[in-house]
Amino acid sequence: MYYTPSRPAAPSHPGGVFPYLYPPVVIVPFIPLALLPFWVAAGIWVTVSLVVAVFGAKTLLNAYGVRLSSAKMLLLAYGIFAFAPTLIWIKLGQVTGIFVGSLCFAAASLERNPDGRFGWLGFVLLPAVVKPPYAVTMAPALNDYRRVLRVAILGIAVIAVSVLLFGIEAHEAYLGVLREGKGWHLDALPISKFSFFVFRPFHVLGSARVVLRGVLLVSLVGYVLGRRSRRSHVERALFALGCAAVPVLHPTVNTLALNALIPAYLIVFVSEFRRSDGTLTVPLLSLVLVQVHPYTTSVLSWTGTGALSPLEPLIPLVPVLQPGLWGVVTLVAFIVYRIERDEGGLPLPEDGSVC
Repeated sequence: MYYTPSRPAAPSHPGGVFPYLYPPVVIVPFIPLALLPFWVAAGIWVTVSLVVAVFGAKTLLNAYGVRLSSAKMLLLAYGIFAFAPTLIWIKLGQVTGIFVGSLCFAAASLERNPDGRFGWLGFVLLPAVVKPPYAVTMAPALNDYRRVLRVAILGIAVIAVSVLLFGIEAHEAYLGVLREGKGWHLDALPISKFSFFVFRPFHVLGSARVVLRGVLLVSLVGYVLGRRSRRSHVERALFALGCAAVPVLHPTVNTLALNALIPAYLIVFVSEFRRSDGTLTVPLLSLVLVQVHPYTTSVLSWTGTGALSPLEPLIPLVPVLQPGLWGVVTLVAFIVYRIERDEGGLPLPEDGSVC
């Protein structure tokens, strides 16, 4: 089932096709699609993923008291579709659209019923099981030991079902995937390989980026523990912070991880719109930087092939000029600022309205 850099694919494995990298149990929902012609299955998968993402965003906005007309619903759908990282997961047929919807459903459930037994935690667990770095979106769970216990129960249940279905050997192989994946422990890509699909926030650090991610993860956990509060506006901000942190904690070489920002943007935009002292300038700047990231890195990397020789002096700066990196940093810093400022978090005044 699994192939890694140290366990290469069989000769018959199509060149350029990524091997299976997810937990064994994740393959179950795809079995029906395997019975269909490729393009039919691909069309169904992309359509369902987009619907889940858009409906999840709508549910999140509804939970915050936002009611959308049909025209604005179409605008929301177009915004998600036109988001550059969305175009990437559509092209690659990835599970990221489902993740976006699941995180939005989680935020809505956290808003409506934060003490539900498994509600919002169940929605967050879905992307976390498939791709463990998404577990940081469970940040509000650290506010209550009972939530941590529920996460443990859900996790054990998923593992038990997976082992029953696929056996121990498959899971031992999966542990190898977590260690090696598609080579995320290897040296950084050459700048000429920076393309529309690449997001490497810590490229300049080489192999030391693994250490930095560990430090950032510990720092995030420590920060959340230090700001524990059951007040809704703080929990809302901590959830947004967890989503915003996914791209820099994910050991990926792909812009896909930037899709985790969508729920964070929705939460921040609604909150800022309703605050008397709110500002949309900073989150909008972050959004623009993320949106132009794939296009900017592609153009700058072309200089390495001589395609854009006037920009050649910028080649060494490509890693630090990645707009997506600064978009994430801007959003994270803004959320932390809101949390720290008079313990404000991200309030949603009852008298506010967005329609």
